[in-house]
Amino acid sequence: MTTNPAGDWDLRGLDFETYLVGPVTEKIIDADRLVRQEWSNGFPNWALYRATLAGDTHVSGLLRDWCVAYAVAAAEAGLVRKGLPVEEMGALAGWDCYYALRHHRWVIAGQDVADVAGVDPKTYRKLRNYVYAANRASLAEYFVRLQVAVRQVWMQDRWVEAVRPNKRWRMVYGDEHCPYERARTDGKGNYWARPLQAGDS
Repeated sequence: MTTNPAGDWDLRGLDFETYLVGPVTEKIIDADRLVRQEWSNGFPNWALYRATLAGDTHVSGLLRDWCVAYAVAAAEAGLVRKGLPVEEMGALAGWDCYYALRHHRWVIAGQDVADVAGVDPKTYRKLRNYVYAANRASLAEYFVRLQVAVRQVWMQDRWVEAVRPNKRWRMVYGDEHCPYERARTDGKGNYWARPLQAGDS
């Protein structure tokens, strides 16, 4: 039996999980739009997905702020007993969860929190684990839905008939106010046009 040194990529076809953790494309954006039309739980799922799974840094600040705000809100909602420094605990737990979401390990030990914030390490870990689990659950649900949606986008784009324009741009020399003009050609323009889908504007 012989094997292909390049692997069985050609046999399997496109790997959508690998595709989704690559650069942002128009199909990924369309898939996210489809997911948001049907489902939203209030979490910043796009930032969660791009920062934790794709490694994007431009949304990391949004995710970090969300983790801190969510941890403070959870602490104030009664997850920790009254009288404890909820804002300090929330800030530490939010940063810790943000780091764990991106690097898969905790950055703050429970005993360190007890020394800094003056709280029981068990209380801190309860808050931290709650915030982390909520974000991971939201990310898991969103990513499954995104995988379904990106397959729908690929299927829709495959069966949309491409339409050639009957006009194209050509350079006109000697006119500094209007250097381009629309000229009729034989239908072979320099771009493809696709008809709008239902719901697009």
